[in-house]
Amino acid sequence: MKIETWLTPNAAGQSERAPASVAVVIDVLRATTVAATALSAGAKSITTCGEIEEAFAMKTAADPENTPLLCGERGCQPIMGFDYGNSPGEYSPAGVGDRDLVLTTTNGTAAIKAAEECE
Repeated sequence: MKIETWLTPNAAGQSERAPASVAVVIDVLRATTVAATALSAGAKSITTCGEIEEAFAMKTAADPENTPLLCGERGCQPIMGFDYGNSPGEYSPAGVGDRDLVLTTTNGTAAIKAAEECE
């Protein structure tokens, strides 16, 4: 078994390699902690995306009766027009319970994107 550790999502694209069978993304400071907290608070789903514009497009394309909440940050700063930032403390059952979320962050969602090709 071969194990690789990437300390940043940018490291994923630095060399040619075959797709891995399994990937584990841990962005302890925010993205995966926010995801775990939101799911624990009752969020129905979390869809990640790489770009802010992509998040807005996903919200626009959604069923008007089931519009997702936009969540995330860029450079540790909240994103204007988003419903939630990137602090796990923001994700309460009253706020995200039974809702779909779209999450984009500076590093965490980029790491998830880098792991997409895993089996």
